[in-house]
Amino acid sequence: MDQQRQIDQRETEEGNTPDETRATRAADVTGKIATEIRPSSGGIELALAAGLAVGAGYWLDGVFGIRPILTIVLFFWAVLSLGIILYYRYRADMERLEANQVWNLAAGANGADPAEGVAQ
Repeated sequence: MDQQRQIDQRETEEGNTPDETRATRAADVTGKIATEIRPSSGGIELALAAGLAVGAGYWLDGVFGIRPILTIVLFFWAVLSLGIILYYRYRADMERLEANQVWNLAAGANGADPAEGVAQ
């Protein structure tokens, strides 16, 4: 608790109120998490695409008089194609995040093993 009081006092001396500084830090962390993870974008896209495909399929089935065929076909097409897109997006995100990990940064920019050339 004393540590928090010292931080608050330092922030007050700098001209910031402690609440403003905490809110700024929280907003920064929240923004970073949202941009790094994008937690619900895949689920929303999948539900929206499937719903639109079912609606379009149902309407087209009514127009052509072949009721459930296009509804089913368009539903599976939407789910399969979006599943593929989400899979590759996930892989790209994981590769990007993995590249910034400590164990990968040790290799250096050229990808060479840092232990090479070291006399033992």
